[in-house]
Amino acid sequence: FLDHEPPDGVNFQNVTYMAFGGNDISKEQVLRLRERFPLTKVLNMYGQSELFGSPFMYPLHTNSWELTMKYPTCVGIMKDTVSWKVVDIETGQTLGPNQQGELLVKAE
Repeated sequence: FLDHEPPDGVNFQNVTYMAFGGNDISKEQVLRLRERFPLTKVLNMYGQSELFGSPFMYPLHTNSWELTMKYPTCVGIMKDTVSWKVVDIETGQTLGPNQQGELLVKAE
């Protein structure tokens, strides 16, 4: 998307948000998108089809652009309708902060 010019006659001025999921986006990519689409807010988020949407993202009404620039690989904050925990893959035991494991997400 960034490596090619848009086709002739295509106008992206009305694109207000671009949301990315499935992989992180680098700060450099965010800056390049901002250059090409100066009026567009770029959001990184995490979601699964099983959860019917994105349980983690910066709310659109917040200072999402500033947060994206400060934490470009962050997927945002957890929505109120979601609970989560990180567990040990082998034992299923809940892990503490900064421990690596499997992320379990439950949507209401």
